[in-house]
Amino acid sequence: MLASLSLIIFALSLGGLLIKFHVIGVIVDKVEENVKDLGGLTMATALTCIGVNLLVGEHYLAIILPGESFKAAFDHHHLPRELMTRVLNDVGAAVNAIVPWSVSGVFIGATLQVSPLNFIPFAFFPFIVTILAVLMGFVKAGAATDGSRTK
Repeated sequence: MLASLSLIIFALSLGGLLIKFHVIGVIVDKVEENVKDLGGLTMATALTCIGVNLLVGEHYLAIILPGESFKAAFDHHHLPRELMTRVLNDVGAAVNAIVPWSVSGVFIGATLQVSPLNFIPFAFFPFIVTILAVLMGFVKAGAATDGSRTK
């Protein structure tokens, strides 16, 4: 338990440093320059969530940092924030379980007493929900170009 708690404290500290020195903001700005539609924005948000999970290993930060960073992009494209929160929840929280050095990965590994790399092939949910979240962004983008609503 102490290992999980210390990992959470270190991950949140690293997240605070990334916010303070605008590291995530610069990365998101570069990614956002290439976004043209809802599908691309969904893909960029999902990839940023995965990147933050890999970098920090804390699912709270994998939701908060991309959410704060992409809020203006969703508003700029006149998209409802519900779409953004759906991607953040689906990808940011689910992918954390399959990152071996993340808080969830360490907890699951300690609870099952197996290396996180051994249970990743059996973790279907994080992969499936990530693929479906990105696909829904492209489907809704296609529906929006047909003249229908994005909601």
